[in-house]
Amino acid sequence: MSSKDCSWHTSVTSGPAPTPRQDVAMASANGVVYVHAGRDNFVRDDLYSLDMTDKANPVWELLVENGRKPAPCYGHVLACVDGKVFTFGGFDELGGQCSKVYRLDFTEDLLSVAVAVDKSDGEWTEMESDLNLNESRIGAISPDGTLHVLQVGSKRSEADSATSGEEMFWDCYKVGEVLDFDDRVLRPEDLVPQNGKKLRVEHATQSKGKAYPPKIRARLVKNTEEEQKMLAYVAEFKNKFAEFYPNRRSLLLFAPNECGVPKFVCTTVRPSKLDYTQLYDLTPCCEFVANYLEYEQLESPLLFPKSLPSPYTVMEWQAGDCFDLATTLCSLLTGVGFDAYVCVGYAPKRITHCDQTGETCSVLELEETQRVKATYAKAHAPVPEKKQSKYQVKQLIDLTSSLELADAKNARAEAKKAKEAMRVLKKLEREERVKQAVAEAAAADALEAETAAAAADAAAAASPGKKRPETETGTVCAEGAAENADCENGHPVSPAADSHQEHALEAVPETNDEGETGEEMEGEEMEGDEPEPTNVGTSGPSSESYAASTRPVSAVDPAVEEARLDAKHEGKRVHAWVLVRAGAREVAETVFVEPTTARTYNVNASPYQGLEAVWNHLNLWVNKQRGTTVGAPHQPLLGMAFDLDDDARWEACLEVDTIEVPLHFGEDDEIVDEESTPGGGETLVVVETPATGKDPDPDPKDDLDPGEEEDKKENDDEAGDDDASRVSGTDATQTGDHGGDAADPLPEVEDGQPPETPENEYLDHDPNLVTVDMPVSWVPKLRVSQENFDTRCPRGHKLVRYAGVTHEMFALFGPCKRWDGLVERLCVFQDLDCVVLKQERTVFNRRKDCLLERRHGFLGDEKTLLERFAPGAAFGVDTTELLIDRERHTVFFPGGRVDGLRTRHEVFGIKMCETFSGRDDFLVERKVTYDAEETGLRAAEALALVRAKDAAETASAAGGGHKKKNKKTQAPPPPVLAKVTQKFLLPDISLLQEKRRREDPDGAPVPPAQHWLKKRVFDLKNGTVKCHYHFGEGTATANVSVFHKDGTPCELTIVDPAADRPNDTQIAETFHKHRLAEKRCVADVRDVEHEADEIVKNRAKEEQQIELLLGYYDAHRVKIEDDDEEEVLVTKKFDYLSPFMPPLLAGEKMSANEASVARTQALANLAEELSTRREIIKKRQDDTNAVAGKRTAQYKRDADLRTEKEEAAYRAALEDTAFTLRLLEQRRKRHDANAERKVGELENTMRSDPRMAAMYA
Repeated sequence: MSSKDCSWHTSVTSGPAPTPRQDVAMASANGVVYVHAGRDNFVRDDLYSLDMTDKANPVWELLVENGRKPAPCYGHVLACVDGKVFTFGGFDELGGQCSKVYRLDFTEDLLSVAVAVDKSDGEWTEMESDLNLNESRIGAISPDGTLHVLQVGSKRSEADSATSGEEMFWDCYKVGEVLDFDDRVLRPEDLVPQNGKKLRVEHATQSKGKAYPPKIRARLVKNTEEEQKMLAYVAEFKNKFAEFYPNRRSLLLFAPNECGVPKFVCTTVRPSKLDYTQLYDLTPCCEFVANYLEYEQLESPLLFPKSLPSPYTVMEWQAGDCFDLATTLCSLLTGVGFDAYVCVGYAPKRITHCDQTGETCSVLELEETQRVKATYAKAHAPVPEKKQSKYQVKQLIDLTSSLELADAKNARAEAKKAKEAMRVLKKLEREERVKQAVAEAAAADALEAETAAAAADAAAAASPGKKRPETETGTVCAEGAAENADCENGHPVSPAADSHQEHALEAVPETNDEGETGEEMEGEEMEGDEPEPTNVGTSGPSSESYAASTRPVSAVDPAVEEARLDAKHEGKRVHAWVLVRAGAREVAETVFVEPTTARTYNVNASPYQGLEAVWNHLNLWVNKQRGTTVGAPHQPLLGMAFDLDDDARWEACLEVDTIEVPLHFGEDDEIVDEESTPGGGETLVVVETPATGKDPDPDPKDDLDPGEEEDKKENDDEAGDDDASRVSGTDATQTGDHGGDAADPLPEVEDGQPPETPENEYLDHDPNLVTVDMPVSWVPKLRVSQENFDTRCPRGHKLVRYAGVTHEMFALFGPCKRWDGLVERLCVFQDLDCVVLKQERTVFNRRKDCLLERRHGFLGDEKTLLERFAPGAAFGVDTTELLIDRERHTVFFPGGRVDGLRTRHEVFGIKMCETFSGRDDFLVERKVTYDAEETGLRAAEALALVRAKDAAETASAAGGGHKKKNKKTQAPPPPVLAKVTQKFLLPDISLLQEKRRREDPDGAPVPPAQHWLKKRVFDLKNGTVKCHYHFGEGTATANVSVFHKDGTPCELTIVDPAADRPNDTQIAETFHKHRLAEKRCVADVRDVEHEADEIVKNRAKEEQQIELLLGYYDAHRVKIEDDDEEEVLVTKKFDYLSPFMPPLLAGEKMSANEASVARTQALANLAEELSTRREIIKKRQDDTNAVAGKRTAQYKRDADLRTEKEEAAYRAALEDTAFTLRLLEQRRKRHDANAERKVGELENTMRSDPRMAAMYA
């Protein structure tokens, strides 16, 4: 807008402009406008600059920012002060208010004297603003750098939103200079990226699910009675599991949802079937979840998540960790009939971090698999049987001795065994030498330590005031074997052996006095300020390792520290994925599915390292198979059986459909939340005060003597896998009747009296037990709108990096779609670091030019371009492959062209080859060879002629004093044709003969095969026409004829000696036909060259003016928007009287004479129109009768020469003529009847017209 005349105008800009959005922050300085963040369908965090120094050509630029960037926000303020950009306030993605101040420092232009803002990339810095959290705040930054903030409400945290109206007051107005703010000193926890899931869950918990509809919110914020009973049951199951498996990680049986309410994990799985048939198969469904949901790492890699939101909420958020993605994928797969389960276990870092830089691209893998299958199918395709000739050479008899072959095979086997034995012997010798070297090194170290200790004692004796120095290797074994961490069995251990021992100790879960596993202890160690050395048995850390652990953080190399943590956490990183068992939906084999990448793995070839439990909407099963529950470093999960009905390998949490749990009495009974355990989640504990004062579920160990307890412990250790079966089946008060296999609870009896036998064992229940049904899922049915489904991925864009490949995805429809219709881009690089580009693949959708795919190749100096189109493209093009400046290969759709062209291969300036199919002249191939030398000479002559003509025109214009006219660039002359070759297909002679007998029995007979052209060569350079014919029946050679343009006699080669040789007249006629065919062929070639140029020009035009076809949902959305804004248009009717009314002034009326004249003219005009219409009908009748008369006369004249085909055509023409005449007669009668009616209607209309009142009054 111009401030002078307050007028708006639209500037034409260039460069990458920001997407349309609202609530952005804008600022300007020195002719540059900055636009930061804002929101459209999403909350943004990008920064754009608009350079307005050249007002005729403003340029947009997307700035690359570094440092601690502001979070995505909107409604904030932006200001440029002293060459820096400051931002303050606004709202975050969840709607919470922001009070942080950020500064963006640009690269200073040292050559300029004045301070100016440079448009180069900058770095963000968070400032200390000293602003408290209030209910509301309003801020502004003045041009002089003063921050004005007005805060409303008392100093409360945003979590306490229950502020009453009387507590709301204007309590704080602050002013500060942004240039005086100090940089915020970041703590270590500030450097950790914020966990997006944690923020979203906190927001949903604080708002108590107010964003959900009432029916959905009711299931989120509280539990039903059935869910409370189920939680009590699984809590008891969890406690029993901890008793029988003290060294196992605590199970994740329940976790708080997004509103902080604990829910059973099985009820979190909600089988749902979406409305999109694309998701009914395994691979598309997995790809949809991996692309639609943004993966976020767990808050702690060693612990279970603290919350497990519903898949419904995860689909709304479009983000979550591995547990959220696995639960959502399991819900979708079970909803369409797959036997799917959520798996919880351990995985390597590359899986938990979704790092695919070491993996092969899934798109390339799929292409390779399809290529291998096609090759295999081609190699194993059934070979058509060939007719065996009776004249064959017999195969030679194989005289090789089978005994000699067997002896040679046995000899090779014996040699292989001897070689293997020698290799094993050498390996054992090498190991013995290594052990001996280690022992000698350890002895030398011990001797050196003793010498150093003796020297230290001597020095201490010489100087009594000095303290005895400590040796670097610790104390000597002889002086204190119990305190030496590096000694074992009285012998020192080398550092290598110590490292092996440390790895072995890390592989075994450690247990402290409270029963916590080593993984949980490590999780707590990470959360502490400083790790403490861990002592296992008599071994402990060496002085060097302890010094490294207590060294200041600043002195440790981050890369080394990260590598140490990776090695320490290997095999202990918690992860969740999906198991799909074979059987349902024709799944051939049981596979693992990684929800973050959609990759499928065989259960014996997966990267996972351990499996704790699996669950779905029906039950939860705990893994009891030895060696598979705890993650082993660098060892994949192998040899697992997934028969969940096998009690020896899997322990089911719910044995039957209905479960019995203890019923506790008392007013103080309630389910409370414990603190978060290292195993993850929050544990529910049943707090009870029984009326009898006895424990309703006594521990069997309490009734055992110490000796009996030790025996029982030994028996339990020997039992192994049988322990887990007692988790839900041993204690009757816990599980009740488990399918009839477990023993019934015994009633309490007095001493010395046998228990009473119940009359009905199925009706004899403990009165302290109640029956619990499996509650239905509390999660609403999953839904995805069409717009979100077409968006495909968060914000309509996703980038995945593979080994030497980058894969980008874009939205199909909606506001996030690209302007050019690009939906997918795959870049293949020559190196693994993705620096040197090798190939770029782009996929398009909804393009008006029907472009589907484009591939750019960059291999050395050769640059290739391949484009693939959908049916309906211009010129019927299917695929175009271009080698820049060398050749072009074009494939056309079958049936897409009238001339039957299928392929066209052009080598520029050298040759061209075309193939055809389905042509009436049976042409199948046409090859054109150009004379490159002659073409170059003609081009040089034409160029010299053009230059001479331009020089003459320039001299003439300079002599005449007028300006030279600009002329169009003259195209170079067409290339010179040297040779044109045509190939023809031999038609089916029998079909042609049958057709002639059916349609024209008196016509010329069909010539035999030896008279049909097979190949014709027009040698334009040498002036000859050479014709090759097909083989005749029973002949081994074919006829050949060569015609010369210089008058040389024709060369004929006729195979059949009995055939008549043509005379000179027939030869001349045949030569003339070939000359005419040559002329037509040259003209067709020139048309082809022109068409090829038109295809190239049309493609350039289409790329300059890209248009997208409007999809149905976009059209529906646009229609709704137009309906809201469109105005009601009044349809203007045609005035029949206005052409005949005299010119009148405003308010003047026609007189009686004027009205009479207007009436007469209106009636005359109507009568003329009706008469014209009647004449048209009559003329068509006359023309039809005339044509019928001529046809009849011709029929009578050729009565003796008619064929059956002509007779049938004449009868069909008679029927058509009769039908047309009847139709025209009906139209004439209807017209006559309507003419009188229309005249009467016009008369009545004029009588009722107020403008004709003077006449009819």
